[in-house]
Amino acid sequence: MKTGEFAHQRTLVAGTRRNLLVSAVMEHPPKLRMAAVKVISLVLAIAFVLTGGATLWNSLRLVANLGEWNYRAWLLLSVAVIEISGAIILLLPPRSWLGIIVLSTMTFGNILRHLIYSQPSKAVLPSVLLFLLAIVGYARRLEWLSLVRGTQEPGHSPEH
Repeated sequence: MKTGEFAHQRTLVAGTRRNLLVSAVMEHPPKLRMAAVKVISLVLAIAFVLTGGATLWNSLRLVANLGEWNYRAWLLLSVAVIEISGAIILLLPPRSWLGIIVLSTMTFGNILRHLIYSQPSKAVLPSVLLFLLAIVGYARRLEWLSLVRGTQEPGHSPEH
């Protein structure tokens, strides 16, 4: 067997696996999918409220780390408030896109900070949260597109 044929067969197998995964997800009833998205959104909101609340609660202890990262104290408090606000917005379906954009941007910055300051183990949880935010964003994309196009009432999912 030639090298090119092997690579072609390997690509076909990988494509088949991807298609099976996509079809398995798409075969679920839309209401079940949206219920799963709502549960993931709720879990994310709770996680961000807890992290933002913990940051506000422990702000004096965390200020010691700010010198290491060259950040100001006001930045820590504003990040905590934005995390809590983003979590609340995430639960409002017509505007959840705003919460996802804000929280994804902050989470990506958090991941970069940990990687830059040689703390890769602390980047794991933010990476998982970012992945879950991407899942919710992808699942709600049709809802957002319909809002942009003005084809549907806000708050009504196009998959119902």
